[in-house]
Amino acid sequence: RRPAAFTALQQHRSVECILFDVDGVIVDVSKSFRQAILDTAAHFGAAVTPQDIHNAKAKGGANNDWKLTHTLIVDKGVKDPPTLEKVTEKFEELYQGVGGLAGLKSTERLLPARPLLAQLASKYPLGIVTGRPLKDLDFALDHFGIREFFKASGTMEDGVKPDPAPVTCVLGKMGCKTGVLLGDTVDDCRAAVAAGIVAVGVLAPGHKREVDTPTLEEAGACAVLSEGMAELQAFLE
Repeated sequence: RRPAAFTALQQHRSVECILFDVDGVIVDVSKSFRQAILDTAAHFGAAVTPQDIHNAKAKGGANNDWKLTHTLIVDKGVKDPPTLEKVTEKFEELYQGVGGLAGLKSTERLLPARPLLAQLASKYPLGIVTGRPLKDLDFALDHFGIREFFKASGTMEDGVKPDPAPVTCVLGKMGCKTGVLLGDTVDDCRAAVAAGIVAVGVLAPGHKREVDTPTLEEAGACAVLSEGMAELQAFLE
């Protein structure tokens, strides 16, 4: 018996393109960006927990990890909280690595199977809509050797979801009117809906289906796929 998500996707096979968020969808960032939030907050004396991050992401409007980290530190009532600039600087040191030390980005791993991306790319134009700055997207595309699969991308510089601007920007670059956007947060789903395309939720590593499904569906997801998105096979049959 086919999973419900597979059946839901089959109804959207006529779309012109498939768009992907990166973090939690194409790349496992549970030990990189998520860890950088926790470590940066700890550096400034704030005991932020993974649950705090989850709650903020579930509420939405939390797609910029630098701003999110700053907000979480301030919310913890730290005396003389740091500026956003200071938080960003520390976060970047931890994520990128400094003085010859490997940064947290070295822990990232590719989530979908390469053959799945290759097969999808041979049938549909694929695009990326990410909250990452361009340099961090470039790192992931080259590090995992997946640049060839994607026709266009929208990054932090093009706008931040749930604003539909980066989605619309990528659709424009690809010359497409219809599409699906796969994302692991409510901001991804809301951006897709606002841009007039189909929102599809994805379970990020370590996330529980029973927790995330209602949250993502409420934000407009027509289905919620498992980690690695094997259900995308529905587009290939």
